[in-house]
Amino acid sequence: MTLLYANRIHEQTRRTSRWIIGGLIVLSSVLPATASAQNYTAAFEGLTRPSRDVELVLRVSGVLAKLPVSPGTRVAAGDLVAELKSDLERQSLEIARLKSESDHQIRLAKTARKLKQTELNQLEELASKQAASQWEVETTRVEVELEQVRIEAAVFEKQLAAADYAREKLLLNERRLLAPFDGSIQRTLKDVGEGVADLEPIVVLVALDPIRVECNLPADMFGLVNVRTAAVVESSTVTRGGNVVAADPSVDAASDTFRVIIEVPNKDGAITAGVAAKVRFDLADSN
Repeated sequence: MTLLYANRIHEQTRRTSRWIIGGLIVLSSVLPATASAQNYTAAFEGLTRPSRDVELVLRVSGVLAKLPVSPGTRVAAGDLVAELKSDLERQSLEIARLKSESDHQIRLAKTARKLKQTELNQLEELASKQAASQWEVETTRVEVELEQVRIEAAVFEKQLAAADYAREKLLLNERRLLAPFDGSIQRTLKDVGEGVADLEPIVVLVALDPIRVECNLPADMFGLVNVRTAAVVESSTVTRGGNVVAADPSVDAASDTFRVIIEVPNKDGAITAGVAAKVRFDLADSN
C-alpha cells in the first residue's frame, strides 16, 4: 500500500516521524538535530523525582480550621494551603487597629497645653502690672512644659500602637500557611479539626517543573559527565532534553558508580515523578 499520511511532530529534544503504512503506525525517533548521534552515550537507567519536595509547617500551634487542598491540587506561590483557627487573633488585631488609628490622647494633650499657654500669657500680663506673683508665672510656665511633654508622650503611644497593630497582623499571618513555590500537593498530613503543634508538617508540596532525573553512572565515565553536560531523557511518554545540574565529586567505592542529577523542563507535566527513565549524555558538550 502506498504512503497515505505523514505527520511530523517536533519536540524540543527529539523529532518523531509517523507514517501509516499498510494500516500500521510506524514511529521513528532521532536525537536532536543540533548534535550528531555518535556524540551521545548509550542509555543509562534513571529515576525521575520532583525538583523540590518540602513538608510545609507553621511556626505556631493551634486547631486546623481550613485545608482547601488535597493530593494532586496544583497551587501557585502565595496560595492558601492551610489555616489555623484564629478568632481570638482576629479580635486582637481589630483592637490594635482601633488603637493605632485613634489620636484622642494627642488632641487632649494639645488642648490642655493650649489652655495652660493661655493661662501663662494672662499671668505674665498681670505680673507686668504687679497683679500676679513671679512664683505663679513660673509655676504655670512649668505646667505648659509638662503639657508639651504629654503631647510627645501621646505621639509616642500612637507610634507604639501602630507597631503593635503591625505585630498583630504578623501574628495572624503566622496562622496561615501559604505555598512558597508553584507546585502540586503530594499529600496532606492533617485534617480539619485536628490539633497542630508548632513546626509540625501539615502538607507535602512538590515541584515538578522542572523535574529531575537521578542516574548512577559507571566509574569510567567520571570526569566525562559534568555539571551543564547536555542530556536526553526518555520517559514512557515523552523524550526531552535537559542538563546535568549536579554530579558527585567522587566515585562510590562499594558500587563503583557516581551519581548525577539531570534537570528537564516539564511545564506540561508530561513526565511523572517516581518512574524510570533512560538518559543519554552528549559528551561533545561536556567540556
